[in-house]
Amino acid sequence: MIEFVETHVLHDDDPSASNTLEQPDRVQPRPLEGAHIEGGILHVTLPPIAWAALALKRIG
Repeated sequence: MIEFVETHVLHDDDPSASNTLEQPDRVQPRPLEGAHIEGGILHVTLPPIAWAALALKRIG
């Protein structure tokens, strides 16, 4: 059995988005929604053009 320790996704709807002096937090890691474990299988739904990190741990 496994469970999430933490999840992160780096994504913006605009593929050209970047952080600027005016918007320093425009693109930043956020919790990843849409990830779940069912029957010991990890299911992840990612937005287009995204980087994701998932930390898992074995339990039991």
